[in-house]
Amino acid sequence: MHPRLWVTPYFTLHTFGLLLAVAFLAAMWWVVRAARRDVLMPDQLMSLIVWAIVGGLLGAKLLLILRSLPEYLAQPSHFEWFSLLESAGDF
Repeated sequence: MHPRLWVTPYFTLHTFGLLLAVAFLAAMWWVVRAARRDVLMPDQLMSLIVWAIVGGLLGAKLLLILRSLPEYLAQPSHFEWFSLLESAGDF
């Protein structure tokens, strides 16, 4: 598997990020389809799904920072916005 699918000077598309996005979209489609079949409110479920995804990603980043807190305290520049957007690399 290639870790980077597409690399430009401004943007890199990582395989894991793409597969994660595909998994999120597939799960959202499946839940909305099941909600329509069971006569539930798909709009409210979509809102719940989006908040769950945002909360999961933010919680994972917070856990990453807490697990490597000594590294972040040794180099406070890692708290810059772009470095916080990078992935941990461990699964």
